[in-house]
Amino acid sequence: MRSPVPHQGELLFVLALLLLLFALLDMPLSESPRSSPRLVGSTTTPAVEFSLSRFELQCIIEDSLGKRRLVKHDSLLVLSYSRPLEHLSIRVTVDSAGHLVWHSTHPEAARPIRIKPYGEQRRVELVWHFPWQKPILPPGEHVYWLRIRASYATEQGTQTEQLTARLRVLVVTAAPLPASPSPVMGSVSPQPLSLVPISPLIEVPPHALWENEVVVYGLNLATDLASAPQISISGAPNGNATTRVDPKLNRLLLSGKAPSEGEMQVSITLARRSDGERATAYFSIVAHPLPSPHVPKEMYPERTYTLQPNLQLQGQIARAELYDNRQHLLRRSSPGTPFTFTPELSDTGTTLLFRRFVNEQLLDETPILIRDYPPPEILNTSREKEGLKVRTRCFGTVEGRPNQCQLTVYGPGKARELYGDKRYYTKEPYGTTVEQVFLVEGPDLSRVELLIRDRAGRQTQWSQKAPR
Repeated sequence: MRSPVPHQGELLFVLALLLLLFALLDMPLSESPRSSPRLVGSTTTPAVEFSLSRFELQCIIEDSLGKRRLVKHDSLLVLSYSRPLEHLSIRVTVDSAGHLVWHSTHPEAARPIRIKPYGEQRRVELVWHFPWQKPILPPGEHVYWLRIRASYATEQGTQTEQLTARLRVLVVTAAPLPASPSPVMGSVSPQPLSLVPISPLIEVPPHALWENEVVVYGLNLATDLASAPQISISGAPNGNATTRVDPKLNRLLLSGKAPSEGEMQVSITLARRSDGERATAYFSIVAHPLPSPHVPKEMYPERTYTLQPNLQLQGQIARAELYDNRQHLLRRSSPGTPFTFTPELSDTGTTLLFRRFVNEQLLDETPILIRDYPPPEILNTSREKEGLKVRTRCFGTVEGRPNQCQLTVYGPGKARELYGDKRYYTKEPYGTTVEQVFLVEGPDLSRVELLIRDRAGRQTQWSQKAPR
């Protein structure tokens, strides 16, 4: 039985399919869900790391029969980001116990948070103003959550980062200061004496230095101390504590050294000269062994790395910093949150220093070497009917784009790339890796000398008798 003769329309359809297939074969391969190793795109956008200058802002208010005195008010929170951004948008909400208190789209006059962007400095200042003069909160501790949503434009579309900080308001009741004795009514009962530690629990590494503040109510530290403050330590051994009086803010500044292990309880007692009344404040120091930071020992240019300070501490100021080989600060993370860093090609061969601090005390530092990528290499060659096939591999990126090779033939002959065989994938520790296939043609391929050069100028010479 004879096959039917195809119509002209069918031939044109088959021809169009063949042209489409050839066009696809001449394009770089994209990632397949089952492909291995993993393919990557031809362009990359460096990651953006956002960090906050602190985790908590505090406002401490003393209330005496409706008259309020501001003891402490942290007002500035700085949001930093690691590279310049276009079309950065910041939205802020404040909530407490699951209820929305304020949103940055509310009227300007009602804003407790002022947003001040400084694009050239890659930072946004968030200024908190709490109306402490107004008796809007009852005595006690009140916690609000400041939630920040940063949106910015990239080649892949709009990206969003979310960060959170805590706003802590402490309202302490204080009676009026005792009046002078009255010949008719007698003397007025003195104000109750109370001591309030700012941090009831402090976590620091073993033997590290710690700091705390104790706010004093009902006693004027400048004139009414019966004797020097009495400090008592119990629990874990090997720790110590000292105190210093700050009469201007009517507070005690305590500091000391953490024990080698376990928990140490610190108590401080004051006595009032006028009537001998005594009050004691208590807080705990926990020796908290810190895990080592999770940072790479080596980095490669234009790869983005995440650095984990591992500084999970309570009640103390912790931060991590990254310095270049000239001791210039590159990145700072406070209160020790993870951050990213992308070395540039110009950093190749230098050594960075990653440092961790608690209360301005240097805990440790870790050197990080910025290595250069290996030169391009020839993976294999094979003799084909058309000529000699050469498969090459080069590593990394140049100016954010995957690195690629050029192949030069010494002597008579030429090389052309077979673009349909190009592959992009990830290979540790180099990241983006590109394999290319070249066809070498010439009158005599019995002995071939080649030069492979990548976009960064790295090169490899190759010479051998070609396979038959």
